[in-house]
Amino acid sequence: EKEIADLHSIPGVRSVTVFTEIQSLMQGPFGEQEGVLLRAVDPYIMQIDTGFSKSVSVVSGAFDLVSSDSIVLGYELARMLSVEPGDKVSILAVSGSSQTDLFPEDADLTVTGLFRTGYYEIDSTFAFIPSITGIKLSGPKTVLTAGLKIDTIELDRVISERIAKIHPFLRIQSWRT
Repeated sequence: EKEIADLHSIPGVRSVTVFTEIQSLMQGPFGEQEGVLLRAVDPYIMQIDTGFSKSVSVVSGAFDLVSSDSIVLGYELARMLSVEPGDKVSILAVSGSSQTDLFPEDADLTVTGLFRTGYYEIDSTFAFIPSITGIKLSGPKTVLTAGLKIDTIELDRVISERIAKIHPFLRIQSWRT
């Protein structure tokens, strides 16, 4: 956790968001099932990461992840599952390690909003859940990723080098890799 907090102080870093991703099978109230990539994020990501908030348009409901049983779906994914804000979806199975329960308990989530990015692949496969729910679903060995937004995209190598000097054990990838 201290390592993540330190990333905020590196010159050129605009924002830091921590997330985890879980591949899952999701079911709507009428039995439709779709593969989904759940991205577990800070409930306040829209305020923390202005780049993210500019890339995502909320088309119904709200991007509200305050409740641990909330989920925000891509517009196309919601259409395929026949759901809208207020409806429930079920997580039927999650990818993960042997510590992950293949059929997690309490995996019914309430749709709070629908988003659109303009990219069909994202709008039809992505869903956002609160980070605490992601950790619950993915088990005790959850791998966390820190996404950094930087002031100047061309400085990614310089900033990566700064991070490597401070935290040599962190694996660093930029948009170039």
